[in-house]
Amino acid sequence: MIVRDIADFLGSASADSAGTPNPLAGEISHTLALGYSQTGRFLKSFLVRGYNTVEGRRVFSGMHILGAAAGHINLRSVPGPESGAGVIPTFDNPEVRGVNEEPLAISDIIEQVNGLGQIAPRMIFVNTTTDYFSLRASLGRTGGSGTEDKPLPPNVRMYDIAGASHALIPGTSQCKLPYAILDWHPVLRSTLVALDRWVSANISPPPNELMPLREAPADAMALRAPSYLPKAIIQIPIRDEDGNATGGVRLPDMAAPLGTHGGQNPPLSFVCSLGSSYVAFAKTKEEREAVGDSRPSLVERYKDRSDYMNRIRAAARDLEQRGFLLTEDSAIISYGAAEVTALK
Repeated sequence: MIVRDIADFLGSASADSAGTPNPLAGEISHTLALGYSQTGRFLKSFLVRGYNTVEGRRVFSGMHILGAAAGHINLRSVPGPESGAGVIPTFDNPEVRGVNEEPLAISDIIEQVNGLGQIAPRMIFVNTTTDYFSLRASLGRTGGSGTEDKPLPPNVRMYDIAGASHALIPGTSQCKLPYAILDWHPVLRSTLVALDRWVSANISPPPNELMPLREAPADAMALRAPSYLPKAIIQIPIRDEDGNATGGVRLPDMAAPLGTHGGQNPPLSFVCSLGSSYVAFAKTKEEREAVGDSRPSLVERYKDRSDYMNRIRAAARDLEQRGFLLTEDSAIISYGAAEVTALK
């Protein structure tokens, strides 16, 4: 209610009920909401509960949501003091309620908003590889049964960032493997700009870009479906021979990798399962064979440092042309390839 009323006041009112003037009156043409993880779940619940309309006015014209494809903050279906606002399902406690509740599929959420007689905002959803393994993101595509993706409505775009972790955690890992390092923020920035252009100038953002999935009913690295969703089928990204997820939006560090990004990180505690992992490739064939690593080494992948740098630059240019990198981020990534020490 507070979020709705403040956003509506700043975007639409000249003054409040006490006569206090709106300092931004007449300055706002449209309002966007951005949510990451828990705040992304909040925005989905905000929509489902019908809070995005006040006296016939739409509060948010666009929503940008990362890491909450199948999650809500659901206060009504959970008895007692707990809700989806305070806890999430984990490998130790997969039966937590209030997070993975119907409607699960994005298409079903939009249908429910339409059923309230409201106009849904234009929405961009961004998922990471970890979201599929640790947060049941596939249910945002399929709903609570089956393995087929439900068609996304025309007011929605969805992008998967291959190899990305739900959280970037600095410092020494508490887990078996080093924490993930793939920086997904450039894709967040570019897609937020795309949403703004979509809402303000009706310029369509890039088409949906998703990772292909496979069923994971017995995969210990994937959070299983809860018993209260008996028909739900969890799916996870298909990985290549290096262990990297296939498809999706592929940042240059995935197009020309130096290691395996976004793998699950034992012991799959809360921090480890969301922080994910990064495992570097060996530098030479001899080094990898000495430790039994089947992944080709750096010298087997790249002719030399220039070859690597050219691949990074080509990937950055491609993403920029397709709308997934801003020009300044593309330049930073391209220049940064020259600083890689593993190939020196």
